[in-house]
Amino acid sequence: MSRFRGLMAGVVTWGIAFALPGAAARDAPEIAAGFEGIARVGAWTPVAVRPSQGGEARPRVFVWAEDADGDLVRSPPARWRTDVSGGQVAETTVRCGRPGGRLRIDIDEERHEAGVPTLLPSWQRVVLVLGELPSIERVCRLLEQEGSPRPRPVTVKRPHELGRTPLDFDAADAIVVCGSAIAERERITEEVLAAIDGWVRRGGHMLLLAGPSAGPVAAAGGAAARWLPGAIEKVVPLR
Repeated sequence: MSRFRGLMAGVVTWGIAFALPGAAARDAPEIAAGFEGIARVGAWTPVAVRPSQGGEARPRVFVWAEDADGDLVRSPPARWRTDVSGGQVAETTVRCGRPGGRLRIDIDEERHEAGVPTLLPSWQRVVLVLGELPSIERVCRLLEQEGSPRPRPVTVKRPHELGRTPLDFDAADAIVVCGSAIAERERITEEVLAAIDGWVRRGGHMLLLAGPSAGPVAAAGGAAARWLPGAIEKVVPLR
């Protein structure tokens, strides 16, 4: 009987040992930093944190990033918003001071470690693309031939998840917005467009590509409609 109890105790012990790693993985938040995981040394970097538990709870969230000396610097409290799927997202911005550093996420009393995104050198130019623009790679190659380093194009796959403040776009040297992405409502939300508009008003460079989509962009109103050069009367083909 005592041997049977010992065997059962061993089974229970092993069951707990295998269950614990799965529970820890479920507790880890989902962390997204930069543009498609790309940021630039010294520039403000957007960080989005999605706690694993979901629900309506909005705990206090802080993000720590290493500066150039390797010291952790804390962000202001993250701002909460509800995303398009109804989930809760905490957003803030940090400066990543060196490649290979780390991020620390504080959610109330819990601490989580995460690696920094791919950090480009501070001199590397970045072109952010919202929408489908296959020719952007060729454009960047041509810019390199003019005697300056080739810009790094970054195409955003989920533009509705971009930041909501002008500071979130600090790492971009130029932003290309495709009118089709606005017209189709994939969607670049009005909050994201307003943040880009604020970034432009602070000195950023933005290019709006709108051929047949110019009409729907104008009809949608908001920041993108103000980027158009004037009223759209009709669209004519150019050969």
